Amino acid sequence: MKINTTDPIVLRVINMLDNRSAVGLEKYGVSLMDDERSFGEWCDMAMEEALDKANYLMKIKDEWEKLQEEVTCNRENCEKAV
Repeated sequence: MKINTTDPIVLRVINMLDNRSAVGLEKYGVSLMDDERSFGEWCDMAMEEALDKANYLMKIKDEWEKLQEEVTCNRENCEKAV
């Protein structure tokens, strides 16, 4: 496969995809292309991944809001009750 991009972000994503493929091959012993799960099983796996992603995003959002609150407090020299 020839990679035409020189964008470092895209190259990092391509590398991550390649690494994930290797992990999956090691774990399941079959490539994604050759995995013969049913349509329903693929749907279930995709939904589980989507739900995990929603949880990760909520955690990231909570952490971001805490950081923003700390930055605001540092700027305003406020104190929070512990």
